[in-house]
Amino acid sequence: AADWHDHGSSSGAFTVLEGRLTEHTFDGGLQLVDLSVGDGKAFGAGYAHDVRNETDRPALSLHAYSPRLSSMTRFRFRGDRLEALGVERAGEEW
Repeated sequence: AADWHDHGSSSGAFTVLEGRLTEHTFDGGLQLVDLSVGDGKAFGAGYAHDVRNETDRPALSLHAYSPRLSSMTRFRFRGDRLEALGVERAGEEW
């Protein structure tokens, strides 16, 4: 799991190549979407989520971003909101 994060000013998309993943999003309430092989999601800049493998089998996904991913904001889920923890920058924290 990558924990709760956004992708800064980048838009992006991901596709599940193997296994199953569950995407957690928050828009006034927690939303869970199960994704299996061939399923994917596209999103705009500032979209916060947490993508998890909640199974005991391996999972693989492919992610792409435009423009190039240069920062990510990390969040903590507080039950009724997302709390920003800080911004990580490419080449510094990862």
